[in-house]
Amino acid sequence: MSDTYESALTLLKPEEVNYDPAQFGELCDGYLFGKFKNYRLKKKLGEGGMGQTWLAEELVENEVSQRVVLKILTQELRGNENALKEVRRIFDLTKNLNHSSICPLLGRYVDPNFGDFLVMKYADGGTLADWFKAQPGHENGLPLETLLPIFGPLAAALDLAHRNGILHRDVKPQNIMFMGKTPVLIDFGIAARIRPENVTSNTQSLGRTDTMANSTSGTPRYMAPEQMEGVRQNGRTDQYALATVLYEMLTGSLPFSENSFMAIFRQKLYFVPRSDDFAQNVNDALTRAFAVNDKDRFTSCAEFIAALTGEPGNSESEIADLKKALEEERRRFEEERRRWEEERNAQPVREPEPKEQKASKPRVNMAELEETLRNRGFEYEIDGDSITITEYTGSASSVTIPDGVTSIGNEAFRFCFSLTSVTIPDSVTSIGDSAFSWCKSLTSVTIPDSVTSIGSGSFAACDQLTEIRVSAGNTHFKSEDGILFTADGKTLIQFPKGKYLTEYTIPDGVTSIGNYAF
Repeated sequence: MSDTYESALTLLKPEEVNYDPAQFGELCDGYLFGKFKNYRLKKKLGEGGMGQTWLAEELVENEVSQRVVLKILTQELRGNENALKEVRRIFDLTKNLNHSSICPLLGRYVDPNFGDFLVMKYADGGTLADWFKAQPGHENGLPLETLLPIFGPLAAALDLAHRNGILHRDVKPQNIMFMGKTPVLIDFGIAARIRPENVTSNTQSLGRTDTMANSTSGTPRYMAPEQMEGVRQNGRTDQYALATVLYEMLTGSLPFSENSFMAIFRQKLYFVPRSDDFAQNVNDALTRAFAVNDKDRFTSCAEFIAALTGEPGNSESEIADLKKALEEERRRFEEERRRWEEERNAQPVREPEPKEQKASKPRVNMAELEETLRNRGFEYEIDGDSITITEYTGSASSVTIPDGVTSIGNEAFRFCFSLTSVTIPDSVTSIGDSAFSWCKSLTSVTIPDSVTSIGSGSFAACDQLTEIRVSAGNTHFKSEDGILFTADGKTLIQFPKGKYLTEYTIPDGVTSIGNYAF
């Protein structure tokens, strides 16, 4: 299964999906839409990052022919030629997909005032979310036998789209509707989305309020980890979302309950979808579909559904391998922690050497520093003369923290998977807990003499980290046989020789480094 290329729609900026809705102010019940005024608007169904969705009546010789849904695009999107071309491309491809569980797309037309708009068939049976809430006892989940007739056709529809190079990217109960008793997927490939590195506390919803779907703010809870990372995706990305919807229906609630984007992501790294209420093959199938690494999931959505029923395609040995790998990773961290504590308490005490005093730096221009931080994707807090980076929302692989920042806060760079190197200015005096943890691509760090405190887990799970660069000639820290000692002889940290971090120097003045810092 090949990966998709990066769509122009995934690169939409926050201001392009969080637009001023006043541009649609003249739209109302009875408004005649389209070049030939042959669509009469009836009711706004929703509002997303790409525009508004309206129920409309198609008129033929002033008589109502059928009810349809119009997707009316924003002026921001219409002004982005690359994104508009992508909307047209995906619409035209999806229009040719022939499957009973894909909502038919009827056409792409132009309105003289609102430009390109899309027309699709109206599914009048309500959403899967509506159907689920109407089922007796839904709070505790529904039987698998009740759900399979719905999820089987949806899986087949997704596989058909994937074979034609199209991803949905927003599979959730609000984007599954019913035409009669047939479940259909809507918004194939054209759902509002922006890259996770552009998501801040003000844009966590990845879109605007959607009255038909209640809100798009739940969308990150259905996303696969690779989609939240903003890396290349394939059909297994939709498989993860489909499994999330099914799990919600089976148990009565979503497995991911946090509200912030990164907190949800952390939940997904450790989530194991197993229940004593499920048969063994159901637990195994869900475990595989929820695998963090997309390569560990099923090769198709249909294979996932088959595994739920106990049919061929479910590999117990592969599930066992996944569990074994997870346990080995946890065991490795525990062994390193115990070894660190043993060596720390076993070394002789060494007298600290005097530290040369350095001249204080001139006061920074706070206004200029704040502007620099905002432009480079940093969120921060100010307390008097102290300025702390609280979160990095940019996407650069190599980051230089602006001079004048005094500390790097807890988890500030956590899960920045694209980050390969970071340079810290000598204005920084402390690095918080888990500040760079799970930066899986991070290979080198430059730390100045000014840093006197490194928090617990600052570089935990940085598997590619091989070099920490600091000032040369430091006499307060000694490295012997893969063990780094403080001046008083305590073991600061120990590395297996030839593995993980291979070069390290710690600057003058460091007084504390927390447990498992590296």
